[in-house]
Amino acid sequence: MSQWFNKKLGNPRIRNVSGFTFVELAIVIAIFSIVLGAAVMTLGNFMGNQSLRSDGEKVVQTLREAHVRSTASEWDSSWGVYFDVVATPNRLVLFKGTDYSLRDPTFDQTTDLYPTVTFGPLLLNGGGSEIVFSKRSGLIAQDGLFSLVSNTQAFTVAVNPLGLTDFTTPTL
Repeated sequence: MSQWFNKKLGNPRIRNVSGFTFVELAIVIAIFSIVLGAAVMTLGNFMGNQSLRSDGEKVVQTLREAHVRSTASEWDSSWGVYFDVVATPNRLVLFKGTDYSLRDPTFDQTTDLYPTVTFGPLLLNGGGSEIVFSKRSGLIAQDGLFSLVSNTQAFTVAVNPLGLTDFTTPTL
């Protein structure tokens, strides 16, 4: 009878305890923390590379748009791109005119870069912070190259005297 009683009601002296020990829980939490940390770092690098790639494509597209507008003599004018390295975040401005300081600001199209992306040195022949494409021919006097930089990655853009743009994308 006592065996039946112990099976049905349980013996308070005999407990069948199941669960996790503190050491087991600590090990699981440590492993989870390491995996989560690695995932966050990987995601951060991926986001930085994507923002650099996206900004690089925006810069190239803006340069090509200025070239097309100039060769088409849109609004019977030259078009150019100004690289504002002083603003935070850095930005570029598509403008109408032969010089940024003499432009018609009503036609300005401003594009801000991601806060983690900045312009590297502007290595343009003739100096300056702008590239102006001449009306109809699309030729430029300020050929050269520059880069966009984010962490350890760089996106390099080259513009030749004919106004054609080439670029190298960062590797992921």
